[in-house]
Amino acid sequence: MFRTIKLIYLIVVSACIAEDIIVLNPDQVSPEIVLVKENRVTLSIESNRSTGYQWLIIDQSDSVHVDSMEYINDESHNKAVGSAGYEKITISLKPENNWKSGHIILKYTRPWAPDELGEKVTVNFKPSP
Repeated sequence: MFRTIKLIYLIVVSACIAEDIIVLNPDQVSPEIVLVKENRVTLSIESNRSTGYQWLIIDQSDSVHVDSMEYINDESHNKAVGSAGYEKITISLKPENNWKSGHIILKYTRPWAPDELGEKVTVNFKPSP
């Protein structure tokens, strides 16, 4: 229940921040995302940096460029110590490639221990027809 409430909150917050933010759920398989607007998309995935864990990009196709990746605190907790937030990742596809698809793989891990097990999310992209 708590996870559902946080996910709903992220959807609402994401809608306020930018038009085309896609909220990822690490518990589900990510759908293939069709990029329409300037071949760019912003992704949002819940995170809690106070645990030492953060989302890292461990693999990406040559056609993908990560424009920005930032952690944003959940403002509903009034910046309480240990409160959760989310990673906001803006991705674009390199125009010089005649690409047919692209992907990134995110891993929820501690930067100083990248080999330990952690949740992984694969996001696949394709151009609009």
